[in-house]
Amino acid sequence: IRAKYLFNGTCAIIESAKVIGISLVGENRNVKKTSSYGLGQLIKHALSNGAKTIILALGGSSTNDLGVGMASALGYKFLDKDNRRFIPTAQTLGKVAAFDYSDANKDIFNTTFITMVDCNNPLIGKDGATYVYAKQKGASDEDLPFLESNMCHIATILSKTYGKDFVTMKGAGAAGGLGAATKIFLGAKLQSGIDTLLNLISFDKMLENTDLV
Repeated sequence: IRAKYLFNGTCAIIESAKVIGISLVGENRNVKKTSSYGLGQLIKHALSNGAKTIILALGGSSTNDLGVGMASALGYKFLDKDNRRFIPTAQTLGKVAAFDYSDANKDIFNTTFITMVDCNNPLIGKDGATYVYAKQKGASDEDLPFLESNMCHIATILSKTYGKDFVTMKGAGAAGGLGAATKIFLGAKLQSGIDTLLNLISFDKMLENTDLV
């Protein structure tokens, strides 16, 4: 598909739903097969255009892959038991045996990332990404334990590199785990969506000579 993002020459604002949104899937939803790879492609495009700040708006995603699709598009490698590289989905997260960040896009580390998140869900557990949101993305009740097990599996592998804080932090479970993914793969700061937008338009300054809103 074609997808757009806002760019003013230094700052890019990318809405994840424009490229991996649930509305793009239609009625035949299958969260086990959807991928966040396209979001990574948009981020890569913004980086190549010289973006110094990238603001990501999460929400309305069709995915539950802990953002490994996004990471794959940015050079992170996920390997199976035979050391073969592949792009995991929610269905195949359990097949990841190793993780390699040596080829990650170097521009990531010179860019400021801000993630707009308006939910407080952790990554895993009854309040996490899978049990709260996966059913609306096409998962059945029978799918949930399998998807949760896969999410826990990849989280355990990643925690060896990044620690375990990303699992329980508020907003980690947003957009199928993209809250956690933007933190660990991009070093993003997670913050309120409305607070971010009001800051972007200098809302407080606009109110200086205002009597009524």
